[in-house]
Amino acid sequence: MPTADMWRLIQRYVTDRCSVSEERKVERWMEEDPANRKLVEELEQIWSLTPEEDFEMSVQDAWDRFRIREMRGPLSNKKKRNRTRTSSGSRRMVTMFRAAAAILLMVFVGFFSWQYLADQGTEEQTYQEQKQNIETQKGEKAQISFSDGTVVTLNAASSLRYPKQFKGSKREVYLTGEAYFEVASNADKSFVVHTSRADVEVLGTKFNVRAWKEDAAVDVGVREGKVAVSTAENGRQRDRVLLGRGQFTSVIEGEGISDVRNIDVDKHLLWLNGGMYFDNVPFKQVFLQIERKFDVHISVSATESILEVPFTSTFRDRELSKILQVLSASMKMEYRREGNEIEFYRPKNSN
Repeated sequence: MPTADMWRLIQRYVTDRCSVSEERKVERWMEEDPANRKLVEELEQIWSLTPEEDFEMSVQDAWDRFRIREMRGPLSNKKKRNRTRTSSGSRRMVTMFRAAAAILLMVFVGFFSWQYLADQGTEEQTYQEQKQNIETQKGEKAQISFSDGTVVTLNAASSLRYPKQFKGSKREVYLTGEAYFEVASNADKSFVVHTSRADVEVLGTKFNVRAWKEDAAVDVGVREGKVAVSTAENGRQRDRVLLGRGQFTSVIEGEGISDVRNIDVDKHLLWLNGGMYFDNVPFKQVFLQIERKFDVHISVSATESILEVPFTSTFRDRELSKILQVLSASMKMEYRREGNEIEFYRPKNSN
């Protein structure tokens, strides 16, 4: 079986996101064993079965389509490696929409592992204990539909872990990063989102959770219905607060739950349609979000004090160049870009 690092390279290889050196590494691995090549070819079939414009993801449907296609025979090499491309102007949007199909590779891995364990006689591990882990890379988004009707939109550089099937008295998932949840109502089975610092529990509602490891707080905003937010830190008494429509709170590391306040939820959800919203956010957090969204690296060749300066702005435009222009003017700094590397600097004649 491939290592965890090789699984990641295989995913990038099949979705045409490898660098030249990464591609050579995967191809050398494929040459080592015919079984390795067969695995990659099967994953390429899964990728090819998902239309470019399809942002929805149904794991079971994709698997069924894959099995039908497999019985008909493998794809030709020409079809595998020369899929239709979009125009360069819409490439990034296609990447975002096809992220759902890229995630199928990770789901396939989970299915394969589960099937293998079942064949080895590990039935004592219950079905609901089997966890899937879906992860998006920088510059990607994915949408996951659960069998209960719940839909989750996963932002870039985020991951969601959940059981193969919801059983018991709760529907529990584990989030790192940011996701928007549209939870199907079920009065007998609450839906719980676990993060590093907070747990969010609902019966049926629409809400957003931001819980990246790099951030000092977990943010929760509600679009519809009500949610209960509680602290999840060990060794502390669990604080708890209820949020209604249009309300927001943060669970801050070392401090607990902040005061509940009213917000414009739609601004906080601009990321669903490719936009960005910053409300009194330090530049260092702004840079992190831009790095996740556009898969770039940003550096600042100046005193680090500028990184703590708060910034407020709304970007409905999805072009990185326009966002960089606004940041440049706000910080009174110039910037240069080479590929995915972006550097902000002060002109030599500035004070």
